[in-house]
Amino acid sequence: MIEERDKFVLNHNRDLRRRELESQKIALQKETETQLAAYETEKTNAEAQYDALTAAFDAYSGDIKDIASGIAAFRVSESASANATILKDLDTFVTQHKSKMAEVTVTKAASQKDRDLEEYNANKDAWNRAKAASDTTKMTGLSKRNQELRDLYEITKDSGKKLQQFSVGGIVALSIH
Repeated sequence: MIEERDKFVLNHNRDLRRRELESQKIALQKETETQLAAYETEKTNAEAQYDALTAAFDAYSGDIKDIASGIAAFRVSESASANATILKDLDTFVTQHKSKMAEVTVTKAASQKDRDLEEYNANKDAWNRAKAASDTTKMTGLSKRNQELRDLYEITKDSGKKLQQFSVGGIVALSIH
């Protein structure tokens, strides 16, 4: 009897343990099914959100393309007007530059005339010194250079005197009457 009772208790404990394990198994299966259902719901929600974001992005991309086209057209028109302004300013600058260069050329010509007048008069003095020293070679060279200067400024006759310059400009040849 003790053996039977022990056997009976052992079998009963086994049954209790089996029932307990079965209930744990069922609980785990229910938990797995619940988690799987939650996962599927989360997956479905994520896919729906992804689809919504993709649609929004596609709509946004279309808007951006329209905006980019508008900006490109604006840049082209602004560039055209800016280029026109730059060309107008460049023409103005070129005109002003030519005007200033003409003034510089006139000033340079006037200062060249002054230097030539000084050279002419210095050559006259040097010619007189060379004549006093009887240096005909030097006299010939000085006469030739002064003739070049007279030809340059269209002075037809050498009066034998130094040329003068008026205070307002210009060179005058003195002639003997």
